[in-house]
Amino acid sequence: MAQQRVSQGGLSTYTDELGNATHVKTFTCCHCNQVFDVPKANEPEVGFCTRCFARECIRCARKGVCVPFMKKIESHERRSRLLIAASEG
Repeated sequence: MAQQRVSQGGLSTYTDELGNATHVKTFTCCHCNQVFDVPKANEPEVGFCTRCFARECIRCARKGVCVPFMKKIESHERRSRLLIAASEG
C-alpha cells in the first residue's frame, strides 16, 4: 500500500480581465497564520521552522523566534480570562 503524503497548503486561483485562470499552490505560515503563494523555482525560497517543522513566511523566518500561531491565541485567551476575573473582583 502506497503512503499518502498530506501537505499543509491549498490552492489559489487568479483570474485576469479576460477570464483566464491561473492556479497557484499556497501555504499558511505557522507563526503569523497568513496565506502565501508557494514561490516558483526562480523566486526566493520560503522559510522552514526547524522547531515546529512547518513552513513559515520570510518575515517570520527573519525574526528567528518560534511562536506557533495557536500558542499566540492560547496566550490571548488566558490573558482575557485573567482580565475578566480581575474585573469581577
